[in-house]
Amino acid sequence: MAPNEHVLSDDRTVNIQLKGFSHERQWVTFGTASVIGSAFLNNQYKDSLTLARMLHQQANLEDVIEVIQRLNGFFALIVRRSGWLIAVVDRIRSIPLYYAVHAGGVLLSDDASWVKNTVGDDRVDAISRSEYLHAGYVTLGDTLIPSVKQLRAGEMLIARWNPQDAKAGVEVSTRSYFIYSHSYTEENASIDALDSVVLEICERLVTVAGGRQIVVPLSGGLDSRLIVLQLKRMGYDNLVAFSYGKPGNPESEISQSVAASIKIPWMFVPYTTADWYHWFRTEERKAYYRMADGLSSLPHIQDWPAVWMLRSQKAIEDDAIIVPGHSADLPAGSRSVHPVLSKFYEDRAKYDLDAVINAILEFHFSLQGGLNQSDDVYGAIRKKVEQALAEIPHFETKDGASLTESWDWRERQAKFIVNSVRVYDFWGYDWWLPFWDKSFMAFWSGVGLAQRKGKHLYDSYVHWLMRQLGVAISDGETSARIRAWFRSQVNRGWGRLKDTRYQRLMRKARWRYKKWLGAEYENHPLAWYGVMSKRTFAKLYTGKEQINSFLALERLGIVTFDG
Repeated sequence: MAPNEHVLSDDRTVNIQLKGFSHERQWVTFGTASVIGSAFLNNQYKDSLTLARMLHQQANLEDVIEVIQRLNGFFALIVRRSGWLIAVVDRIRSIPLYYAVHAGGVLLSDDASWVKNTVGDDRVDAISRSEYLHAGYVTLGDTLIPSVKQLRAGEMLIARWNPQDAKAGVEVSTRSYFIYSHSYTEENASIDALDSVVLEICERLVTVAGGRQIVVPLSGGLDSRLIVLQLKRMGYDNLVAFSYGKPGNPESEISQSVAASIKIPWMFVPYTTADWYHWFRTEERKAYYRMADGLSSLPHIQDWPAVWMLRSQKAIEDDAIIVPGHSADLPAGSRSVHPVLSKFYEDRAKYDLDAVINAILEFHFSLQGGLNQSDDVYGAIRKKVEQALAEIPHFETKDGASLTESWDWRERQAKFIVNSVRVYDFWGYDWWLPFWDKSFMAFWSGVGLAQRKGKHLYDSYVHWLMRQLGVAISDGETSARIRAWFRSQVNRGWGRLKDTRYQRLMRKARWRYKKWLGAEYENHPLAWYGVMSKRTFAKLYTGKEQINSFLALERLGIVTFDG
C-alpha cells in the first residue's frame, strides 16, 4: 500500500515532499501545479491531471483562488510560482496537508511525520495532547507537535518570498475560502427540493464511478441507506453493500434487510474479540496508524478489518469506489436530539456565547468523561473554541445551532469522521463522499430550524423514498426507532436536570452500574473491546468510556493494551 514519494520542491525557500495515500490516490504534477483527487467545475468532471493543467494555466494567484472557490469535490492541490505558493485542501479536508515554517522557509507535505522529522521537533504540546485525549483530534490548525500545523477544511495556505533575495524569509499566512454556516433562505424547503439535490449529487457520484463497482458500507441508519436507494432508483447495477460486527447485531440485520429489499448483493464480515486482539497487533494495523493519524486525529478502526477481509477474499473489485454515508445527518439536524445541544434548535438567537462554548466542550470533549475545569489547559481549550467560533459568519447573532454545527463541520467531521477514508486509501481503494458535495451543504445551509429539528425534513424524505421503491421498514428498525424515541424522552428529561447535583449523581450512578454489569466487553455489537484482553479492560473500564476513550489513551502512550 506504500505509494511512491513525490518530491515537488526541495530548496531553502520551499521544501515540498508529497507521498500520496495509495496507488489509487497519487499526486499528479503539470507544470507549476500538483493535484491529488478530483473535482467538478461547472458540473464538468475534472480528474487530477486536468485540474493540474488548468491551475498551471492561470495567470496569477487571484485567478488560481477564483478557480479553487468554484471546485466541488475531494482534493488537495499546490501551485508554486516564482515568489509565491498556494496550498489548498477541500471543503471537508478529505485529503490533509501539513506544514511548518522552519529555517526561514516553509515545509509542506501530506505526511505530518515527515514535517515533524525534518523540523526535528519531538515536543508534544500540552493543550493539543489534552484535546486529542478528550476529543480524539486537535483543533484549529494545530497538531500534537507545536511546530507542525495543518490546513483546516476550506482553508488555503499562501507563502510569499522574494526570489531575488535568497536571505529573506518566507511570509506564510492562511485564509479560509469556505466556511459552513446558515443563511436560512429555505425556511420551507420541500421533499421535492431535497430530492432534486440528492439526485444531483448522486449523478456526480455515478460520473466519478464510471461504471466501476460502487461499494457502500451499509449500516442500519438512514445516510448509507439513502445512497443505495438513490443509486438503485437511478439504475446503477454495479452496486454492492457490506456490513460487519458480531453476527446478528441489529445494525447488520437492518442492513441486510435493506439490501435484500432492493435486490443488491450484501456481504458480512463477522467480528469477535479474539479477531480484534489479533488484528490490533498486526504490522498492517501499525502501518495504518502511521498513515492515518497525521499527528492530529485518532485513526478510525471500525471498518478497517472489514475492508481488509473483503479485499483478502477478493469480494471487492480492485478498481472499486467505496462510498460511505458521512455525514448527511449533521447538516440535516442530528445534533438537535442531543440534550446538550437541543436547546439551540428552539430559538436560534436565544443563547449567549458562553452557553455555546460550554455545550461544545461538554458534547465533543467527552472521551474521558469530560474536561476537568480545574485542569491547567481547560482555559486554553476554551479559548481555542471561542477563536474558531469567531471566524464563523453571523457570529454576533449568537445563532447557537449554526455555530455548533459549523464548529462540528470543521473540527469533528473533517478531522475525525471524514478522516476515516484513510481506511480505503490504506487498502488501495478509491472513495467519494456525496453528502459533503457542495450542493448538499448549500441546501442545508438554507434550511430553517423547524425542519432541521429532529431531522424532520431529512427523515421524512428518506422514508418517502423508501415508499417509492417499495422498501418496508423492518421489525428491527421499528424496534430501533422505538428505542430512539425512548432515549429522546430520557434525554429531554436529562437536559432539564442540566448542571444540577441530581444530574451529576445520576451520571456517576450510571457509570457505576455499567461497570458493575460488566457485560460491555463481550456484548458490544462490534466486539472491538477485544483490542485488549478482558483483564485489561476490567482494570481500565469505569463505565464512562467508549472505544475511542481507550484508543486515545493507548495512542498517547498513557496505557498499554498488553499490560
